[in-house]
Amino acid sequence: MLQIYNYIRPWRTCIISHQVMRRVCESSSRQWMPASTLSTILTGDVGQYYDTKLTMSTTHKMNSPLSPSRRFWHHSSILNTQQPPWQMPRTTVPSPNQVKPQSEPVEEMVDEGSLILLEQICDADSVQAILGVYEEQEDKFTEVHSARALWCLGQVCGRDYQKVASDVDHLPAEIGTTELIKMEGFRHLCSKVLQDSPHMSDASFLSILDSVQRLNISDRSDLVRTLLEQCKHRLNTLPPNELSLLVVILNRIPGSNTLARILLDGAALKVPDIINDITQLITVARFLKVLGRRLSFDDQKKLVNRLLAILIAGNNLTVESVIQGLTAVVDMRGHTKTYCKVALEFLVDKLDEVSRSDLVSIMIALSKHRYYDEEFFQVVGDHVAQMITNSSGSYDAWNLNQLSHICRVYTMFNHLHPALLDAIAELIVLSNRPYTLLSLTHITQAFAKFAYLPPDVPQILDFVTNACNMAEMEKEPFWVCISIATSLMCCGRYPDQMVEFILRRLSQQVSLDDLAMLNNMRKMHQVMRVRGFTANLPEFQKIIDSIPADLGQRKLSPKVERVYKKARVMTKEALTSVAKETSDVVEDIDAGLGYTIDFVLKQEEIKQAVVLQDSKCYAANVPQHALVWNKLMEEHLQANGYQVVWLQVEDIITLIDTEERAAFISNRVGCNGA
Repeated sequence: MLQIYNYIRPWRTCIISHQVMRRVCESSSRQWMPASTLSTILTGDVGQYYDTKLTMSTTHKMNSPLSPSRRFWHHSSILNTQQPPWQMPRTTVPSPNQVKPQSEPVEEMVDEGSLILLEQICDADSVQAILGVYEEQEDKFTEVHSARALWCLGQVCGRDYQKVASDVDHLPAEIGTTELIKMEGFRHLCSKVLQDSPHMSDASFLSILDSVQRLNISDRSDLVRTLLEQCKHRLNTLPPNELSLLVVILNRIPGSNTLARILLDGAALKVPDIINDITQLITVARFLKVLGRRLSFDDQKKLVNRLLAILIAGNNLTVESVIQGLTAVVDMRGHTKTYCKVALEFLVDKLDEVSRSDLVSIMIALSKHRYYDEEFFQVVGDHVAQMITNSSGSYDAWNLNQLSHICRVYTMFNHLHPALLDAIAELIVLSNRPYTLLSLTHITQAFAKFAYLPPDVPQILDFVTNACNMAEMEKEPFWVCISIATSLMCCGRYPDQMVEFILRRLSQQVSLDDLAMLNNMRKMHQVMRVRGFTANLPEFQKIIDSIPADLGQRKLSPKVERVYKKARVMTKEALTSVAKETSDVVEDIDAGLGYTIDFVLKQEEIKQAVVLQDSKCYAANVPQHALVWNKLMEEHLQANGYQVVWLQVEDIITLIDTEERAAFISNRVGCNGA
């Protein structure tokens, strides 16, 4: 019984909302309510709104030391008082016949005068204009007009927020909503919305619920709480598309709101029964994105299959819905790879319809899916490069944060796109707007990993080096400083101030638990040794020597190690056949700085270093383009008199017999002994 009491206890809020709603409904449409009364609708301060006797009686009874059973019957008697059908208590199962949402088109619901009024509301482009229409035509406002007016206010404030947010020098937490809530006209509009909400269609109701969130009205206010109470009744009657919109809106409400979480759980219980009724791709995507973790594994799989079936059918697909589906199935199990393949085939010809933010979302989703499509990456790179070029370096088109995400994904999949890197480099040089070190880190990592230096590389390196001042480095995570310093050194620039900052931090404490950080430190140390940056090398060497040699070192998986050993045996047989008596074949030569040569062919004064490497050490779309760590090793070996021959393990394994491998290696090393 105590559990039942705890379940019913939150419904004291229901009584409060009912009292507010009753007072609002009793007022006439032209009778303006006192400001103090209207304030309770938006702020939730209902203390002054109660009748003193009711407040004292309710407070005394709820705080009295009743037994669990008496508490249960006491609350049941309160909740069973007569209430409007949209305000049903949680213990009552609402009947679909109690409310009949209006589903007719607006043109059939209102006359010509009402349509003109609706156009006036939609044409109003400011808060004052919208509220002015309401104050002048209040007696003509229906539930359609009040819902549209609130929706337009949400759109206007959202538009103003985006306009101000584009100026990164001035980004307040709230744009105008605090002042808007204080306006008397807005308070009266909210009371009108609250009065009309039980009679609204599902679309209008969802629009006002979305609008109050856009306007930053507290979820503890009576307005929001009463709307959520109405959601309980509408939940069982909403069609799939409207239900998906509702769960998206509810998911934006803070997690501390118990009723919103309960409504989401209720929606999750309903989803398995309507999967086969869903016909729109975006509806499935919303359910997966919001309710995915609330569903069972079988229901998740059914939704993913439904999503794929709708996509393959290709009926009424939109760019937005396909993108929503791509981002929704990231954490789901099922045919996600198949969905990515079909989705990219649809999107590749419609990139002109994809916004910049959606394009970034696509690339991030692909990185989470671990799905790489060379053709799509090439087309997207061409498209972004052209957009940057057309914008002439203006921040109206792209910003470094968006481009850093794209660079990170291209770097992750080892896809080299010189035109894209050139365009980004030009944008960096021409830009004088704010940036973050994290965004610069992802961009410089792309240049460093591909060992690609664009024509404007001196200006880029100057820009990045100057950005790495002490004040900025103190704000960022330590790994960002190490990563960007390593990237700059790979590009040939030694950031002395940043290295001194890193050494100062490392001299205080080196965390042996952060294995990723240890690997980044070793990479930085290796670049310093290969490139001959000796200014701070002794201090860095002491720190590296203090770390156990095997701690954090990445090891090959057993499967990869077996393949590598097999390739070594095959390569040795082929090299012996090729060299015969003209050259000597020596295995496992220590070349210094931690580099080991697999095989060395010695012929008179010529030394050829034959090194086996995985295909991941090369650009995915340009197999002959080695990545930076191969480049560094090649620089070191050439400095020690070796001619370097790179052999990919995959090439050796795929050749059928020793003769074919011998012919392949002979062509690479240039021996004529065969």
